[in-house]
Amino acid sequence: FENAYMPEIKLPNVTFAKVKNATSMFKNIKSLSTFNINQATFVAAEDVTSMFEDVHFSDTLNMNSANFLAAKNASSMFKNSEISSIPFASNVFKNLDNAESMFENAKSNNVNFSNAIFQNVKNTQNMFKSVEINTVSLPSATFDSVVNANAMFMESKISTLTISQATFANAEDISSMFESTYEQLVDINLQSATFAHAKNAHRMF
Repeated sequence: FENAYMPEIKLPNVTFAKVKNATSMFKNIKSLSTFNINQATFVAAEDVTSMFEDVHFSDTLNMNSANFLAAKNASSMFKNSEISSIPFASNVFKNLDNAESMFENAKSNNVNFSNAIFQNVKNTQNMFKSVEINTVSLPSATFDSVVNANAMFMESKISTLTISQATFANAEDISSMFESTYEQLVDINLQSATFAHAKNAHRMF
């Protein structure tokens, strides 16, 4: 569907259960009024790089069955996207290794990964850099294995950020992690964070 010009995508019964490579699958689709892939699980997808990059959709992304259990690379998955709401209730990203620029420069009212743990991801560089998102909810995310968290939230415009279970226990580079975050992010709850292996904290805040 990359670069497609269509007002509607309706695939309500498609599961994409055996797809392994979903890179750029919906990249650069603009002016959508309907986007329904509610039964899609993407359970076998290992690479979802740029899957929704530059997608513009002024409603909720209906992907309630998606879990991305096999996904290892989600770099730039939603980069530069404008999607009203991204609720991935079933999503866990259990085996994800690379989340670099996953949401960089994205705009949304709500990004909710209520069950995502991100326990194996090692690279979160620029993951939420320069985003404009009212609420980022990652209440279960631990980020235990992250090594590179450079500029993870740098220059982001986030009103509510929930990462209270995040330990960043193995993070070595946390430089510019929250640098130049704007005034509306008034509360950063890092109650579980240890940063036990941090080596570079240059301009962290």
